[in-house]
Amino acid sequence: MASIKANVTPELLSWARRSAGYALEEAAKKINNISAEKLAAWEEGTDQPTVKQLYKIAEVYKRPVGTFFLSELPQDFTIPRDFRRLPGEVAGVYSPALRRQIRLAEERREAALELFEDLGEEPPAFPLAATLDDDPDELASRIREALGVNPAEQFSWRDPQRYKPFRQWRTRIENLGALIFQVTGVETQEMLGFSLAEPVLPVIAVNRKIRNPNGRIFTLLHEFVHLMLRQSSICDIDEEEPRPPEEQRIEVFCNRVAGAALVPAEILLREEIVSRYPAARREWDEEDIKTLALRFSVSCEVILRRLLIAGRTTEQFYRRKREEYRQPPAAGDGEQAGGPENRAVRALSTLGTSFITLILESHHQGHLTLSQVSGLIGERVKWVPEIERRMIV
Repeated sequence: MASIKANVTPELLSWARRSAGYALEEAAKKINNISAEKLAAWEEGTDQPTVKQLYKIAEVYKRPVGTFFLSELPQDFTIPRDFRRLPGEVAGVYSPALRRQIRLAEERREAALELFEDLGEEPPAFPLAATLDDDPDELASRIREALGVNPAEQFSWRDPQRYKPFRQWRTRIENLGALIFQVTGVETQEMLGFSLAEPVLPVIAVNRKIRNPNGRIFTLLHEFVHLMLRQSSICDIDEEEPRPPEEQRIEVFCNRVAGAALVPAEILLREEIVSRYPAARREWDEEDIKTLALRFSVSCEVILRRLLIAGRTTEQFYRRKREEYRQPPAAGDGEQAGGPENRAVRALSTLGTSFITLILESHHQGHLTLSQVSGLIGERVKWVPEIERRMIV
């Protein structure tokens, strides 16, 4: 018995493949290892996939099956401005995983806007703005004030697992009207973070493969500055990499402001560890660097960079230590090492309390079924009570 052919729109097959970031040969291999010639014939309309093959195409391209029967091309997501290194290295190249995460972020934001509408509420407008002419230290002070962060509070966030500081910074930024997601499946060599700088419900995405949670905090603040500049971005944050001059200027500015927000110079220089070092001394003991990094909940590299900017170390010492700190970490993905991560914890980590609160509120007011809640959160219905319980604790 002949397989049933799917009467799809050929142009949509080509559009979905390109939108997903696959070359013809790569996509064909993923679609049950068919030939590139067969896939090309489907895209040209000289042949059609079977219904079973169409379901595999939808799985590979991460699109609903119904997409391929539309009468016209849907509007695709917009790639943010690329602030990574020059073309030929990373910039201008977007893996299927990165494309998927950008599209997911846009879809979640659209869902959040619809939920606000269902609730009869106005989504908050993002209140902060900045320009490249602003003084980085003054801007950093404004950020700390807007987020309600003072030194005593920041120093109290230390915890053995080191995730409390990230959660605290994240919650405060969410309270200003931003959505913050953590993304999976994208290598850190390709992207550390990206942002969608919308005037209402802007988005920050942080790569969960950044193993050091304090590194995630710096990425979070870096992308936060991009939101203030009203610039959507994809970043690898390393200002040592070659870029066009204007983009280099922006990345250096975002790094400088993020560092100053996390480690204000006047607070750092008042620290007992710093004050006991003679002003003429330019090299620092590793244990003292680590102690300061733990106290401010940042990386050792951020502490050294702030000391360099304050004139308390040398460029040579900073670069030597920087190379030590940037040795490849152990491979892995996820917040918790040593075993499977609780699904409720993972959902909260991925989506953030702001987005999940909105979903649950819509459910309790009768706008969403449990099945719809499950679909938006991306976890089975049985995990929803556990997610809600963890939010209340």
